[in-house]
Amino acid sequence: MSKRQEFYDALFSSGKLVLPDGEEEKKKAAQQLFGAIMVACVDVDIEAAIDLLDRSKQENPPAEAHKWRELRESLSSLTDEQRASVIKLVKKIASGVLYSQCVKIDNFPGMHVEIRLVPHDDSSEEYHNEDFILVAAPTEDEMMHRYYQWVKKFSDYIEN
Repeated sequence: MSKRQEFYDALFSSGKLVLPDGEEEKKKAAQQLFGAIMVACVDVDIEAAIDLLDRSKQENPPAEAHKWRELRESLSSLTDEQRASVIKLVKKIASGVLYSQCVKIDNFPGMHVEIRLVPHDDSSEEYHNEDFILVAAPTEDEMMHRYYQWVKKFSDYIEN
């Protein structure tokens, strides 16, 4: 089970997203959910790379076999030491991409970036300002600091 699963289970216990009632609690949960999803995107790709390096998994699902066969074959000749180095490199690059995105959000050239979550709704009602949940505000280094919190709490592969 991933580090994120218990968090997801608590927020989606009724089958749909349920955020806490208090404004601060709601904001914190939304920020954590955003971070968990961002970290999950990176973890999925790291896991896929580790899977490609796993000699015991010689076959890919039929729908993807044609895409990965050649790469898997070339990676199969790596020694255990080389394989460990490639995994370390993949983790470093993947975490670096996420970190760089957080830094760029904090230091966007010439503008401030705000990330807001808006509830999904099948009705045609308009959302009012109070329906938005601010995830990231134009505060210097906010996202960079959140990156470290998110990775520590939610990543199965990235180490700080």
